[in-house]
Amino acid sequence: MNVRHAIRSLYRAARPRPKSHAVVLMYHRVAECDLDPWKLCVSPRRFGEQLESLMREYRILPLHDLARAEAGGKAVAITFDDGYADNLHAAAPALAQHGAPACFFLTSGALDMPREFWWDELERLLLHEDGLPPAIEVSVGSQRVFEPGRAAEPVTDLRQQVRANPPWKAGPRTRLGFFYAVWQALRVLNEHDRHVALREIATQIAGDGGTRASHRSMTREEALRLAGMPGVQIGAHSVTHAVLPALAPEMQSAEIRDSKGQLEELLGRPVTGFAYPFGDYGPATAELVRQAGFEWACTTESGGVNRHTDPFRMPRMAVEDCDGRQLVQQIHGLLG
Repeated sequence: MNVRHAIRSLYRAARPRPKSHAVVLMYHRVAECDLDPWKLCVSPRRFGEQLESLMREYRILPLHDLARAEAGGKAVAITFDDGYADNLHAAAPALAQHGAPACFFLTSGALDMPREFWWDELERLLLHEDGLPPAIEVSVGSQRVFEPGRAAEPVTDLRQQVRANPPWKAGPRTRLGFFYAVWQALRVLNEHDRHVALREIATQIAGDGGTRASHRSMTREEALRLAGMPGVQIGAHSVTHAVLPALAPEMQSAEIRDSKGQLEELLGRPVTGFAYPFGDYGPATAELVRQAGFEWACTTESGGVNRHTDPFRMPRMAVEDCDGRQLVQQIHGLLG
């Protein structure tokens, strides 16, 4: 780096950044969850409180209008990821009651899926109070043996563990920490191998309660009903909720393009927005999203939106099960 370039870089860094005029909110579920390690669930009561506070404090805009909403006060957009059935049955009626628009990013391959999303299935298999076997073998890819150690013992403080830490901060000897280690290993597998691994884990663990209706994804018919509601926009979230940067470019492109094509065929209208699964993307991923014909894409990086925001790297604020006042305070912190 030459001196002139270094000075310019320092000058750009020292310049005041433009204030954000909007925040994109990221939800996943509106449901009563018994155990919620990833903090994906907002209870219906809390969601109603949050909407009331948002309506009082901000303009709630469709996501595709947000980048142009620089004048006339602060704004928020509401998004949901994944495509859980409760988005239609709990979230959408509350949104309609308040006249609030929202964008729902659907995992196209999960529509009509007869099982839970894989992270929920893993939670059901590992995060319970019963003991685990001393070793769990998984044959896909290279042979892998997971040894829970002390985490195999029956647990009485599981909810306390979940409340105290997110999975990535849990102690390695805790049940939550063991769950996270297995989650990391399964996360980078392709969909087929991951499904095989989950079935192998299930056969080695007693007490697998089977698929929970409370955790199911939408059917195609439900996705059509959701798309037909006033103020609803549908976006794409890949076909299999893959870790896109871990895939070869042609496989990334297929996940991105096929999710768009499958949803457009189902809905009979263009799908112009995309959300990166797990928030994972790289320069090649963002470019592939643009080439697929999307107009914008959302990350999971926290931050506000201003006139300089890259439309293919739009930040979002994750919303947890807090009251409306707390949510407004968090938004104010991003708006400055």
